[in-house]
Amino acid sequence: MLAASEFFSDLMDRLSGDYNAASILIVLLSQQADQIFIAISHRDLAAKLAGRIAHRTVLRSIKTLENLGLIELKEHPNTTTRYRINVDVLRELLAQPTVPADVIPGITPLPALSRIFDGVSQLNQEGVVHEQ
Repeated sequence: MLAASEFFSDLMDRLSGDYNAASILIVLLSQQADQIFIAISHRDLAAKLAGRIAHRTVLRSIKTLENLGLIELKEHPNTTTRYRINVDVLRELLAQPTVPADVIPGITPLPALSRIFDGVSQLNQEGVVHEQ
């Protein structure tokens, strides 16, 4: 099974580095949109990303994901749009071969990080500072 960070890196690679579209897809996955249609506004999608993506950009990213066939929308007047991820299309996207690269952001180990941040306190997964 892929780790979330590895999945995000793979997704970003397949979406040609489209951080916004990948982030929206991650939010939808976190809301179980791979199983059911979920009702969520574009403003709430933006809020789940702590404002890292403006709500207008969310709308463009939704259109991108829809055009790629990655999500389905159910729109009804005066109600919140509902979204569902097309899991088959997502699997097909992730099964595509990647273009060979010497450096893949988020995957390629970076020895420079230990040189730059050696001695800087690191947080573990529970948010506790590791003692050096």
